[in-house]
Amino acid sequence: MSLSDERDNRLKAYLDLLNAVLSVGGLFIIFSCNFTFDEMKEQFGHSSLDIVCEVPAAHSFSFGGKQGVTSTGVVFRKTS
Repeated sequence: MSLSDERDNRLKAYLDLLNAVLSVGGLFIIFSCNFTFDEMKEQFGHSSLDIVCEVPAAHSFSFGGKQGVTSTGVVFRKTS
């Protein structure tokens, strides 16, 4: 979805689908090995989804003196 030339349209379609299938109060849990917490918050946070929490990473690494994680998980809740 995110690597497509039609990224914005595909993200909107994905958010529309989530809105249709999730009940109010329902949880959406997503993991990514490509995006940070802030990037996923930006992609999904401007919808009917509120952030519940970030799922702690199970594995981390160090590269070039910087710490990173192998994947990022976020839990969202549908609010309306």
